[in-house]
Amino acid sequence: MSVTAEQKNLLQSNISVIKEHGKEITTKFYSTMFKEHPEMRNFFNQTNQKTGKQPMALAQTVYYFVEHLDNLDVMIPQMARISSKHRAITVKPEHYPIVGKYLLQAIKEYLGEKATPELMAAWQAVYDLIAATFMKLEKELYDKLGSDEHDKGFVPFTIVKKEPIASGPIYIVTLERQDNGKLFDYHAGQYITLRVERGGVLHHGHYPLIDPFDGDTYTVAFKQGNDLDQNSIVSEEIIRNHGVGSTILLSPPAGSFSLAKDGKHHLFVSGGIGITSFMAMIQELNQQGKADSVSLIHIT
Repeated sequence: MSVTAEQKNLLQSNISVIKEHGKEITTKFYSTMFKEHPEMRNFFNQTNQKTGKQPMALAQTVYYFVEHLDNLDVMIPQMARISSKHRAITVKPEHYPIVGKYLLQAIKEYLGEKATPELMAAWQAVYDLIAATFMKLEKELYDKLGSDEHDKGFVPFTIVKKEPIASGPIYIVTLERQDNGKLFDYHAGQYITLRVERGGVLHHGHYPLIDPFDGDTYTVAFKQGNDLDQNSIVSEEIIRNHGVGSTILLSPPAGSFSLAKDGKHHLFVSGGIGITSFMAMIQELNQQGKADSVSLIHIT
C-alpha cells in the first residue's frame, strides 16, 4: 500500500476540509454506515457517538495521518494504542473495507463537485494505507495470543467474587475462566475488556487489572456510574444484574501502559477510580523491594 507523491500533494493541499469540517464529515459517515450495517455499532463506543467525541477523534486521526505522510513513524504510538483497543473488542480485517466505503462516501458527498476522480483516488490510497497500518499492528497483537482462535476473542468467565470496597459505590470483581482454558499473563498497567449487551447493542468496558498476575483469576475494580461513558454502562450492568456465579464475557489483557524501565523514582497521580490504573504497578514495585521509590498523589 502506498500513496504517490502526486497523491500526497493533492491530499495535503486539500486537507483543510478535514481540519475544519472533519467532525461533520465523520458524523455523516457513522450515521450512514450504522444505518446500512447496524452490526458495526457493536465495534464503536455509542456514548462517544452521542457526545461527538468519536467522530472528532476519527477526523483528527485522518488529518494527522495525512499531515505526517512524510514521517508516519510519529503516528505509530497513537495508532498502537488504538490497535490495542481494536484487538480487545475483536476488530478484524474484514471490517476495514466497510469503514473505508462509507468514510470515502461521506468525504465525496461533502466535497461535491470538488471530488475529482484523482482526489478520490488519493483519499482511497491514504485510507488503504491507514487500514493496512492498523491491520499489521493488530495482527501482531492477535499473533501474540497463540494459534487457538477461541482464545483470541471473548470467552465466558464466572464472577467468583464481587464486593463493595468504598463509597461510590466502588466494587472489586474477581473473574475465573469457565472452560479451564488459558489465562494470559499480563504486565502491570494492562486492562481486560468486559462485554455486555444492552438495547440490542454490544458495549465494552476496559478495566485495569489491579493485582499482579496469579495464574488463576483476573481482578478489576469499578465504580457505579451514570451512563456518561462506555465503562459506566458496563459497570452499571454488572453491578445491577451480575452477581457471584453469573457469567460475563471477557477478552485477553491488552494495552501498552507500563512501568518506566529502570526508573529510580515512580510518581503516580490519580483521581477517584483512576487509582486502579496504578494498583498493580505499585504492588509490583513493592514485591521488587522498591516501595521507597513510590510517591502517590491521589485526589478522592
